[in-house]
Order: sequence, then C-alpha cells, then structure tokens
Amino acid sequence: MKVAVISANLGGYDAVAPWPEQEGLPPGVTVDVHRLDDRSFPGRDLAMTSRLKCGIPKWFGAELLPGYDVYLWVDASRALAPDTVAWFLNRLGMYELALFLHPERMTIRQEYEFIKARLQRPGETYLNSRYAGEWLEAQYRAVSKPWHIDNRLYASTAFAYRPTLTVQRAFKEVWHHKSRYLLHDQLALPYAVREHRVKVLELPENIYTLPQLPITREKRRKPQPPVPPAEHNPNSPVGSDSGFLGQIGRGLDEFIDAFRAPENRIPARPEPPSADLDPGTKVGGW
Repeated sequence: MKVAVISANLGGYDAVAPWPEQEGLPPGVTVDVHRLDDRSFPGRDLAMTSRLKCGIPKWFGAELLPGYDVYLWVDASRALAPDTVAWFLNRLGMYELALFLHPERMTIRQEYEFIKARLQRPGETYLNSRYAGEWLEAQYRAVSKPWHIDNRLYASTAFAYRPTLTVQRAFKEVWHHKSRYLLHDQLALPYAVREHRVKVLELPENIYTLPQLPITREKRRKPQPPVPPAEHNPNSPVGSDSGFLGQIGRGLDEFIDAFRAPENRIPARPEPPSADLDPGTKVGGW
C-alpha cells in the first residue's frame, strides 16, 4: 500500500514545522510526504488567492499525485506525530473517506447561524477577514436541502481518503462551491459527500486536541511575505509545465460558461445572489 501525505503552506501563513518519520506502519506500507509552498505554484497571484490555490492540492490530490492507495490531507497549521499515518490507516479500514466530526457545532445549520451571528458582532475582525465579500447566504441556500441541513458537520483540517470515483466527484463538487460561493469549505463538504453518497467514517476524536495532529499555527497569526515567484519550480505536480493547472483552467472555463447562462445568471453586486439558483446544480463538466 502506498500512502501520500499532502499539505500546502501558501503565502507564508504558517510556520514550517519538522515532520517526523512515520512509525508503526503495517507491513508493506510506504509513505511519501508532499509539502507544497509558493514555489510549487505558478505566480498567478492576481488570478487566484492563496486560499483558493490551497484548494487545488486539498481537493485534487489524487489527480495531482496519482498512483497512491490512500491520501492524507493535513492543513499547514498542523504537524505530524510519528504515528499519524498509522493512526489514520487503522481507522480508515474499507471506508472511502475518514472525516472528523466538528468539535463545536453539529450541523450545517448551526455553522451558518454561528458565522452569521459572529459577523454581526461589533469589533469582529477574524471572521470578517475570512468572509468579507463572500456569498455566505447563497452558499447556505445551495446546501440547505431538507435532507442535508441538519446532518453532521465536519472539520476538514485533516482527512484520509481512498481515490475512488465517488470521492473525487464529491471533492470536485466542493471545488465548485468554493469557486462559486465561498472560499471556505465548511458548509460545502458535508453537502457534497452526502450528495455523492461517499462512504464516510465519522471520527469522534477532537481534532483540536488530537496528539497525532499537533497545532503549529499561532492563533490568528498574520501572514508572512510569500516566497518570491522567481523560485517557482515548474516540475512541481501543480507547476505550470505539469498540465494539471491547464485542466483546472479548462474546468473553470466550463464553469464560467455555465455560470453566465441566463438560467444561472447572478445579479451584479451590491444585490445579493439570486435565490432562484438551483442549489444542487453541478456546473462545469470536469
């Protein structure tokens, strides 16, 4: 069994912590670690923010780095312990995707109401910095089908998955939502995995305190200057010569074409997005 561990630290937002060699692995398991930074991406800073770029290795890891049996995504705000990969493998079993239950809120509805209330709080700077200008209301309408709205909420800081077609379709759905409504995937992820009927293992452990995922980020740390674009590595799996960003671009072109279709058109700001959008419509064909 081959396992890929993927992480991306873009914009110098997180401190780079050393990751230990993995121990306690089952016989025959090999682990490759892929830690991406600004040098791994073409410097299209005007076209894609660091947060959106991070979504490429997070949701398209199996296409970026094909050939692995299991993938483990870990946000750059976390480090690995020596037994992290073994911990996930021991739990994943035959499930397609292992996700942590959110330790503080239980449903999509609760997450939306929490964000909305915090954004209205005087002096709230952290959430405003994350959601300013984003289409929170439209995103909520898109995922608020009766059979989704009160189902479980997940924390996507780290997760393990098998690269099945079902999982990859669900992850592409998350990307569509990030591109169309909201950069953050908290509302889109539980919707997408249920829409595509992914076999999810719900991990009950508190991801905030799990020893296998120690926190490295100082809370609300200010971003540091990014690595100069001149150091870009074109041979990176997401490099300009890899062809993968071309696939992303073609997919986004299809997305934009469908987005501009009269039946999907959203009014220009400052009006809110139209409520007559079909929340579950999959736009784009990739």
